[in-house]
Amino acid sequence: MTRMRFEIMPDKVGISMQTYNIANYRFIQTLREIDSAISGQSRGMINWYIANIGKNGNLFLEIESHLRKIPKKPKKPFRDTAPDVSKSALIGFENIQQHCISPPYLSESGLERLQDMMHLMQRNGARGFVVTSLDDGQSVSVNESAIKNLQELLPPRREEEGSVEGTLETISVHKNKKLIIYESLTRKGVTCLISEKFMENAKEALGKKVVVSGTIQLNIKDEPVRVTVKGIRILGHGKRLPKAIEITGYDPNFTGELTTDEYIREIRRG
Repeated sequence: MTRMRFEIMPDKVGISMQTYNIANYRFIQTLREIDSAISGQSRGMINWYIANIGKNGNLFLEIESHLRKIPKKPKKPFRDTAPDVSKSALIGFENIQQHCISPPYLSESGLERLQDMMHLMQRNGARGFVVTSLDDGQSVSVNESAIKNLQELLPPRREEEGSVEGTLETISVHKNKKLIIYESLTRKGVTCLISEKFMENAKEALGKKVVVSGTIQLNIKDEPVRVTVKGIRILGHGKRLPKAIEITGYDPNFTGELTTDEYIREIRRG
């Protein structure tokens, strides 16, 4: 069982009931999306139950994880993803608040839900939020800086032709047809818009590592936000991919002034 606390910092007057409800709901939605990405299950592995509600200066909600009921014939092995979900949530809030970089496992729509939650800090009495792991005491405070940072991260600033490599975990046909790819290096969710002609390829690739090529829209940090898909290629098929050392030899300066991650990203984008 994993335990977390979500606190809302109110002003002297207090906060509205609507703000309290929306903030808690958006927080749980964030945990569910992270769970879905980690587990590869659309509904995730975990249900969250209220363990305690109270006030210690801040209004807080304490929750605990329970593994969902395992189907008689599960399509994938069931495991307790709650510790990873809790850790990733804390990293995600820290990424946004302190580093202005996208969190792992959240797609564009997930970031938009977070942005909706952050905007609550500008009205109805909410001054900020605190997310805490009650298992190890790690905590992250989020204030109005997160609003500014999300405004930097969400809108695409430029586009280029290239590709994104990662695991295809989600296919959605609600409104626009799209995929969610979780990048191999960063585990960040990238929304991929597809046409009908790629649906069969997408279904075949579900749960597999793929390279999606097309027009990539990037944010101010040069992180892929969205891809208009022009091709899907499944990696592997029993073939071993060459290691970097087999391509480059032993030259320690082969990446120049770039880090290894930056160098690989440049290669993938052509």
